[in-house]
Amino acid sequence: MIGGIVGIDQDIVKADVTPQVDTANTDISTNYIATSNDYGKIGGENGSDWTIDSNGVLRIQSGTWNDESVAKFWSSLKSDDGSNINAGNKITSVIFEGNIITGNSLASLFDSLENLKSVTVALGAKFDTSKTEDFQNMFSNDSSLESIDMHMFNWENVTSSLSMFYQTGLKSVDMTNINAPKLSDASSMFYNCKSLKSAKFDGTNFSKDGVKLPQFLASCSDLADVSLQNSFTGKITDTSLMFDGDINLEDLDVSSMNLSSDTKTSFMFQTSNNVQDIRRKSITLPADPNITNSKIDEYNTDRYKGWSSNLSGDIVPSLETYYSNNANVGKTTWTLVEKDKSQYKVNYIDQDGNLIETKNESGIIGNPINTTKILGYSDPKNSESQPDLMSIADNNDQEFNIVLKKLAPYKVKIDVEYGDGHPSESFSVDIPYGLTSSSAQVDQSILDKLASNDSLDLDKSKAFIQRIASGNPATEGDGFSLSTVISGFNIDGSDFKSIFNGTIDFVNEQVDSAILEGASGQTFDAFEIYFDKYEQSESHNNGGSTVSKEITDINQKSATFGDKETKLYNSNGVLIPNIQLAKNSDWKNDKQMILDGTKYYRVSTDAWVKASDVYVYTDNISKIRVHADNRSRIIRPNGDLSDRALEKSTEWKTDRYTTINGEKYYRVSTEGFVKASEVSEYK
Repeated sequence: MIGGIVGIDQDIVKADVTPQVDTANTDISTNYIATSNDYGKIGGENGSDWTIDSNGVLRIQSGTWNDESVAKFWSSLKSDDGSNINAGNKITSVIFEGNIITGNSLASLFDSLENLKSVTVALGAKFDTSKTEDFQNMFSNDSSLESIDMHMFNWENVTSSLSMFYQTGLKSVDMTNINAPKLSDASSMFYNCKSLKSAKFDGTNFSKDGVKLPQFLASCSDLADVSLQNSFTGKITDTSLMFDGDINLEDLDVSSMNLSSDTKTSFMFQTSNNVQDIRRKSITLPADPNITNSKIDEYNTDRYKGWSSNLSGDIVPSLETYYSNNANVGKTTWTLVEKDKSQYKVNYIDQDGNLIETKNESGIIGNPINTTKILGYSDPKNSESQPDLMSIADNNDQEFNIVLKKLAPYKVKIDVEYGDGHPSESFSVDIPYGLTSSSAQVDQSILDKLASNDSLDLDKSKAFIQRIASGNPATEGDGFSLSTVISGFNIDGSDFKSIFNGTIDFVNEQVDSAILEGASGQTFDAFEIYFDKYEQSESHNNGGSTVSKEITDINQKSATFGDKETKLYNSNGVLIPNIQLAKNSDWKNDKQMILDGTKYYRVSTDAWVKASDVYVYTDNISKIRVHADNRSRIIRPNGDLSDRALEKSTEWKTDRYTTINGEKYYRVSTEGFVKASEVSEYK
């Protein structure tokens, strides 16, 4: 692999050692939200004392708990007037500090503690669950709980872990070599853990007499890695919906699982109502599995021919049919086979016959061609050339011509009022049709000016998004406060520049392209904003000539190029001698300066770089896979093409992305970037 890539740190739960904390040096607050002195011990008369301090730390001391229910113990605490003190919502961590022996049931013990982030056992303490039979719903709905050590529990007598971690924030799970010989119901144990990315169950075994696993890992939409080596080898009564909704599982091996004729496997492998979303590529099955109605054959028939294995050279359209017609089939890995593809070119031409751009494409033979939106031109799908009727043939020399209509940008008008009596102002910003990033493809000069004023009143200011969304400038309505826009559109930032760009991006993603195409040339009164005071861009006279200077706060990272050292300037634009930034070095920028039309970023107290001498990037520790139909050409961050390319279907680590010529690119080497549209990102 090409060098210079920042490695990816996997967030894996280490389960071989019970996590312990040394409380000797812990600063324990003397202010308590609640204590057992006021509300009683947990686990009965011989149970444990406990405290919840002002930081939300729940500390549990020694005790032997009885068999009475401890369900939602801390969420149920009430004051003298009978009102709930909501102590459960204040708990951020749990520390077992003494020798604790639990009773028959821990069901719902920590259920719905929405701020709980960690559960640990203090150094020298013990958390003994050897007598406990019921773990169901123990941590369910704990949305902030991202990791936990499964080996802190004694599973010897546990019979139920039903919904134990339902809808938690777990990112990874490791139950390696855990043996729970009496566990017969693990239904929905990790159901709806949307952040779960990896799960290890190597050597994990529950009751040999029969265990229920319906929805065990269902609706874990980020789950990409499941390891089930030598696990669940005993009798399994039910695996219905076990992996339902797990659309990111590409390769799944269930060959050690006992999927006998007595096992209910209905919808076991169902993943999505939209086969386009399913990423599954291979599956390994045990000998003679029962997969009746398991939905194992859910795949994109427009992309794949069917399944292949080492059993024969034939393509198998349906595994369910294959296994129903064939007996004594051993452990087998099945892989989906893609349909044959062909290369072709698409020429985009304006209405005068001039070539706008040529795109090299590839696709499945017999399918319609792929089209790409060109900034400032009509949607190719609406072209009079009817690209939906153009099919890909088994001919790598095919060319297609698509006529596009040039579209004038629509204008977004911004009306500004000031609370200090300064005259009102109005600005217009051009929005080109087909943009993918407002901040990268829309002129930001006016927005930079407005972003420098930190007296924006979010509640008095309004956005009339419905006017753009309807394509009709006269559409009536009260509009939305900018505070509502920020929360409703998940906009990161409260300055007007961030709000404007976030709003335009939202509109571009959500509004029908035909409506936006019809907006061409129109002006929309879309923003009425209110500042408490007027702030003028800084200006001063320098030797008889007026210098315009505007400085605004930013929060970004930038990097220098690799072909030269980068010069530094002071806040007056004067070159700082004998000091330069190193090649390929990274810098944080907290301020931006527009000096006589030239943009600078600050890298130290009074040291600035020209924006043209660096590129701005966003940290993004991830992985990418090159599309199977084409190599991806590597370019430098200044937009120059290199003589290298990434091979088809290869996988690469990436640590950042940037925008080059208005398009998103991922970094794969120190100065090597590939176009986002030519790869797929995965974690």
